[in-house]
Amino acid sequence: MKTIARIILGTLVSVMSCTVVNARGQKTGSCDTKWSPPRHIASGLRLGWGSTGGSPLMVLAHNMASRDATPVLHAVQADGGRVQLPRDRSQMLLPKIVTDRRGGMHVFWGETSSPVRTVDDLSSPLVTSVWYAAHVQGTWSNPHRVFTARSIRWHHNNVAAHEIDGSIVLAFVAADPSGSDFSSFVLLERDAIGAWRVRTIPRFQPIYLSLTGEQRTLNLLYIEDGGAQRGSQNAVFSMRSSDKGDTWTSPARIDGKEDAAHLVSAFGTGDRINVAWLSSKGNYEVIRRASSQDEGHTWQVHADMELEGMVNNMTVLQDRCGQLHAFVESGAVFPTVTAVVADDGGWRRATSPADGHVAVHPIGGMSGDRMGLFWTALVLDSVEGTWSDRLFISTELQ
Repeated sequence: MKTIARIILGTLVSVMSCTVVNARGQKTGSCDTKWSPPRHIASGLRLGWGSTGGSPLMVLAHNMASRDATPVLHAVQADGGRVQLPRDRSQMLLPKIVTDRRGGMHVFWGETSSPVRTVDDLSSPLVTSVWYAAHVQGTWSNPHRVFTARSIRWHHNNVAAHEIDGSIVLAFVAADPSGSDFSSFVLLERDAIGAWRVRTIPRFQPIYLSLTGEQRTLNLLYIEDGGAQRGSQNAVFSMRSSDKGDTWTSPARIDGKEDAAHLVSAFGTGDRINVAWLSSKGNYEVIRRASSQDEGHTWQVHADMELEGMVNNMTVLQDRCGQLHAFVESGAVFPTVTAVVADDGGWRRATSPADGHVAVHPIGGMSGDRMGLFWTALVLDSVEGTWSDRLFISTELQ
């Protein structure tokens, strides 16, 4: 018996209505979330654990088509164009992109002396240095090393980057320079004139980091990894700095439960912060979210969104209306990418740009205030009986 996989393309894959508000919460107009038809932009790539940025939108991600092959890094623009990388792509591990207000890209990545030969090696590489390069008007700056340590926790979800008040900040956990068995939280900052600063919090080892903030106020959202807050492992916390990381408030516990499995993303607009994460309830099948109206001083936890099937990957975006869009990959044999949207009225299911595809590895990004979604469609040749990987993108229309 033959199985035939079909790709379904529509003129508009999703339309959702919302109201635009400014940083003070005042209504300034209305907007409709409209997605373009999915566009096939590359073949032979199954990009995963990616980061996006720039204008036009670019994805930097490793090809994970084979678990036994070296996961080579690729840079693909929304129009399918390829961007030459500033360094040997086998050494640029799990890059993080921050887009500044002028559309320039600031890229951080890890490097290691131990070769990364398979996707499994990439899941937790033994990184010993952090590197940086900027991509402005189609040209890369010279890449250079900005941090070294005996070991650096460089899993793609344990590193966070953000632009604030003209500075680019990067947060991660690294081995304590004293040589002890403890690790330290590291905040690396590149200011507006290109000067670098490093600040650390000894013996603080958060996981699944996310950063947000405006002007000089920086918010760190994370999951407790045990040790610092007794009885709080796998709970979600926030810390706030009013001086871009020089000093921090004591950790504030957002959620009283201890079943967080994966902190996804945090977003800030004025005084409001939204954060979403996966809960281990129901075998990782619940999205939980919380919001703060006062820059992280107090928090409200909202109703859960229950999902069908185990979640393999998820990416979350916030649109210009302040709604959260979660794109969720689930399923083992024929995976799909579904969409749910949350606003003040709670979660609701939505049409996904990837509907109709056997799809994996959703990677979301913003180009200005417009959303974009990359994913890989697994397409079956019904004659040859073989599967191929095709990279697609759908973007939010004006």
